Amino acid sequence: MLVISSDSEDSLARVGAGHFAEKYGIPFRVRVGDGIRLEYGESSREVFCIRLHGGSIEDEVRGEVRWKGGRVPVFEEPGVPGSGRALAFCGESPCAVLNGKSIEVGVDVFREVGYLLTGGLDKALAGVGREERERILATPVADLLEEFLFHLLLLACREAKLPLVTKPFWPQDYRFAVCLTHDVDEVRKTYQWLTWPLRRVRAGDFAYLKHQLLSLAERLRGREPFWTFERIMELEEELGVRSTFYFLQESGEVHLTSPASWKLYARKYDIEDENLRAVMKRLREGGWEVGLHGSYHSFEREELLSREKSKLEAVLGDKVHGIRQHHGNLSIPLTWELQDSLGFACDTSLLLSDTSGFRWGTCFPFSPYSGERQLSLIEIPTTFMDTPYFMRGAAEAERRCRALMEEVRRRGGVLNLLFHHTVFNPNEFPGWMELYRRLVQRAKSMGAWVTTAGEIASWWRRRREWSFDVEFSDSGMEVSSERWRYLQVYHPEFCDLSTHILEKVGDSSVLLRVDNGSITIGLKNLQRVVG
Repeated sequence: MLVISSDSEDSLARVGAGHFAEKYGIPFRVRVGDGIRLEYGESSREVFCIRLHGGSIEDEVRGEVRWKGGRVPVFEEPGVPGSGRALAFCGESPCAVLNGKSIEVGVDVFREVGYLLTGGLDKALAGVGREERERILATPVADLLEEFLFHLLLLACREAKLPLVTKPFWPQDYRFAVCLTHDVDEVRKTYQWLTWPLRRVRAGDFAYLKHQLLSLAERLRGREPFWTFERIMELEEELGVRSTFYFLQESGEVHLTSPASWKLYARKYDIEDENLRAVMKRLREGGWEVGLHGSYHSFEREELLSREKSKLEAVLGDKVHGIRQHHGNLSIPLTWELQDSLGFACDTSLLLSDTSGFRWGTCFPFSPYSGERQLSLIEIPTTFMDTPYFMRGAAEAERRCRALMEEVRRRGGVLNLLFHHTVFNPNEFPGWMELYRRLVQRAKSMGAWVTTAGEIASWWRRRREWSFDVEFSDSGMEVSSERWRYLQVYHPEFCDLSTHILEKVGDSSVLLRVDNGSITIGLKNLQRVVG
């Protein structure tokens, strides 16, 4: 039997342990009392234990764990866990050692992950310089910590000669996911005819004036520059993908003497407009997702948020399941509690407004906590938003997106892209539509599942709810499940597991992937797999 134990059982440790077990989909038995224990395998077998020892979590980086070429910051002072074969280091000192039938770890990974997934990274980076902040945000810190623990778990499986069965992150043979989203902040260009050229001229970008003249000429011919829905649908139809559109219902008042209010409230439009109704109907019927872009104050006002959801549902004639708050406004956990209670299934509001990266240290969907209670709502963190890169240009945006995509591919997570629908006008945003095309094409060529926020949330919820059981014997193992149809198996000796298992399950299975010492199997009509 394999055991991962933590000395602590506080809220951070509970969140981290629960997230690790849910994310990897390992059928652990969870024991709480004098710490937390995750148990895997038959209890009658000899125990191999991974023990996590931690200190006090601080709102600053206290060290860096190094293993297998990877580096990850931690927020407690890493300890030296004793003698044995060093598996990982902090500085020159070991922080994980193999000693007989145990691996001792001087960092409590559960508490570290729990700290990050309850907003700790926001606090830790509040006083950090821009360069260091962007360096840390460029990697999913929580995912790296969990990969570190998973690496130790695989080592323990080899030592204990015990196969490890997990759920693959994504269906079929997809290696990672890309979520495509568009915020519809406005449908007509208004004050931007004045403010945008002024801003560009101040920055020395006089070439932009040519594009504005072209856009103005288009407007005089009766074509609204910000009405880009048909262009996006045609492009995504060509690429064979679908995306999520979030529609806004702003009700704040504009004050002519307050330019800040122009940006917040002057972009109002009526979702009951006949043309918008027709567009939303085409989107829904064509397989796109229509969600709510919560107005500027709705993140903390339940009645307002409920009214906006009901109005959009009345226009659509169907339920609305997805939301992103305007400007990424969040009062945590209040906003998520409100969204959860109103029946939203998916939120994508967790984003960075001034840069791109992994705000809470993860590129995986997760369900936020309200106190000790895990909400049903699924959060898909937004990794890249176009707004911070408008002045830097499409070339810089592409460089950043490619780096983020490669990082997400390595982790096997989801890259959530936010391209406002206005950027699909080449006169207003030269190069951005082609950038979007190249990114989608690249993602598909790399084996990504490119889809809507709703599809990803739906998959992640089914993945979380469906379970399987593993029973071990001297001759192998037996996996049973009533509904789950995907398995990832790591063999302790890296034998030809694909041939061995596929001979057992015959025509009822499909070999999806062989890599990293594991195989991934898709089951068609089989309830039991014998290995």
